[in-house]
Amino acid sequence: MKTQQKCIMVVDDNRLAAAMLSDILEQAGYLVLKAESGIEALRLVQQGPIDLVLLDIMMPDMDGYEVVRQLRNDTRTYNTPIILLSSFQGTAEKVKGFELGADDYITKPFVPAELLARVMAHLRRSRLTMASNPLTGLPGNATIEERLMERVNSSRPFAVLYIDLDNFKAYNDAYGFLQGDEMIRLLADVLQQVVEQYGNKGDLLGHIGGDDFVLITTPDKIDIVCEQVIAQFESRSKQLYEVGSEELLPATLSIAAVTNEFQQFSDHLEVAKMAATLKQQAKSVARSTYVKSSRLAPSKDAPSILIIDDDRLVSAVLQANFEQKGYSIMLVNSVLAATLAMRNYRPDLVILDVFLPGTSGFAFCQRLKSNRETAGIPVLMVSSTAVKEQALEAGADAFLQKPFNITVLMQTVDQLLRK
Repeated sequence: MKTQQKCIMVVDDNRLAAAMLSDILEQAGYLVLKAESGIEALRLVQQGPIDLVLLDIMMPDMDGYEVVRQLRNDTRTYNTPIILLSSFQGTAEKVKGFELGADDYITKPFVPAELLARVMAHLRRSRLTMASNPLTGLPGNATIEERLMERVNSSRPFAVLYIDLDNFKAYNDAYGFLQGDEMIRLLADVLQQVVEQYGNKGDLLGHIGGDDFVLITTPDKIDIVCEQVIAQFESRSKQLYEVGSEELLPATLSIAAVTNEFQQFSDHLEVAKMAATLKQQAKSVARSTYVKSSRLAPSKDAPSILIIDDDRLVSAVLQANFEQKGYSIMLVNSVLAATLAMRNYRPDLVILDVFLPGTSGFAFCQRLKSNRETAGIPVLMVSSTAVKEQALEAGADAFLQKPFNITVLMQTVDQLLRK
């Protein structure tokens, strides 16, 4: 029996009874600590984590009820499962134990198989409780990572949806954290209902924390689940606004859908990295939306784009959008890196940030346009400041100011490539 060496403390002043309990538990693979009194039990708790306590009620110095009370007042054992053992079979004794915080009550003499079954059940429930998000009760990071690694290591197709609330901080600031918690619980409820109705039986819905959720499902469920989640959330979330204010602080959803249909992942971190890129792309749209990963391998005739920008977020968003269209992308974060790259690389288009480490984008653009070999390459300059005139004077073919609209940027790039 695989127990992963869970530690169980047996508290009983009867040495024979304690020895019998220890033998049963150790044969099942558990690590056992023994205490002959309540005081010794409280001392052992301070020395290290204990996964479960088997506690006799009748002891001389401190009875089991007082031990339960003190264990429940200690942050180290507040959630530790406690099973009371007693030869008393009366209801009053059981009720008192449950009122003080005990999780179970077993009367002596007991059947070893039943005792082990109850121990395993409480340890399992404890593990699930510790791994769950306290606000929504959904599985937390540990369970999500474990299940995702199972999918990554298998050959079966999977899809991972990362669901994020946009404008949640503004909503939280305006309405308070209690109302913010209601918004998160509402989203959790919507997700649970949609998964139950449209998902698969083995799907996992988890709560990473805050306003971030994860759904592990199959690729064929992406569209229906995303569409239903967005529609139902937008409909139901209106009840959490003051009348007429939902348009002022609209809480929208950004969903990144990553699938292994087109590429293989080595671990859950690679999945999360791709999801982060897709989620930023979704967030660039001023409404609830979802973005799916697609085939990343560009065709031989696909346009090639050199992106020169030291802002990693901007580069990631641009890369996600262009790779969605099958373009070949090279990312660099400085003029020096771009100069070295272009010795063996001739892109069809250059997207160039104005302000870069070492030298300005203006100077680099002027060098490109003054060189016969690179003069014909279209240059789209971008900047967070309004320097369109200077960009065009430096030779840029077009200019966009950050933050730019993705649709406008894609249209501009298409126009430049057609030239």
